[in-house]
Amino acid sequence: GAPVPRHVSDVDFAPAPAGIVDGRDMSPLLKSTLAEDTPLHDLIFHYCDTTIAAVRVGRYKVHFATARFEDEVAQTCPSDIVCPCAAVWHDPPLVFDMANDPGETEPLATAGNEDLERVIAKATEGRAKQAASVVPYPSQT
Repeated sequence: GAPVPRHVSDVDFAPAPAGIVDGRDMSPLLKSTLAEDTPLHDLIFHYCDTTIAAVRVGRYKVHFATARFEDEVAQTCPSDIVCPCAAVWHDPPLVFDMANDPGETEPLATAGNEDLERVIAKATEGRAKQAASVVPYPSQT
């Protein structure tokens, strides 16, 4: 095998057999038949509890919020099954280049950068559409 520099979501590993609901068919990616400039996903949403805290747009990840964990070293909330979203909100959002900074340690300077401003606009629009499409369901925790 060879590394494939594409981002996928965990739901891609087990798409619904009767039709793909949230995941994508990864076989073209695994068989190297997907064009190199064709993303498997346009956007990938990252949740903090029920809040969309970040959106992956191509090589960039736009953080509207970053989680505050009870244990920052382990990045866990030992007192809860699911961490409540006690987040630090960012306005403007933080943008990371995941190809060069996969640990998300150095946010990019976005002011005046038209390309990154377009990435933020795409993430903001996608986040709003995704949030509007989600039907609330009572917590099971």
